[in-house]
Amino acid sequence: MAVATLSAVAQTVPTSIVEHIEAEGNIRIFQPAALLPLLEAVKASEPAAETESGNPRSKTAASQHGTRWGYRVQIFDDNNPRTARQEAERRHALMAKDFPQIKSYVTFNSPYWRVKVGDFRSRSEAEAAMAEFRHAFPSMAAYMRIVRDKINIFD
Repeated sequence: MAVATLSAVAQTVPTSIVEHIEAEGNIRIFQPAALLPLLEAVKASEPAAETESGNPRSKTAASQHGTRWGYRVQIFDDNNPRTARQEAERRHALMAKDFPQIKSYVTFNSPYWRVKVGDFRSRSEAEAAMAEFRHAFPSMAAYMRIVRDKINIFD
């Protein structure tokens, strides 16, 4: 009798991951009561965007983007604990002022501060941009190089 019960239980257990994912069930989410007002405040602070038809939609729907491998131009790389951060921020500000249409990124991966510019899908795009950067900032030209990186794709 116990063997028959055991085999009946074994038949109801999913045998593959696909069956396990497609199995019916309930999902329960437990969260602290204090989290709900914070989530509502963030949702309320997001500005609504207009679609082409004039209907408002959420900010997340308006700014659909993804990431993929591409290229960036690295214009700064230093690990001096006294000066690297300030220099990275200075060069980031220079790029934002002279090339406002191109995004630049300041990153810290201990112990290095880096400034990378652009979201280029091809190396040739990055090379063309680097030529412009070298022309605009000849004092930084020796430190510029093209690096392969995860880039942001905005559609």
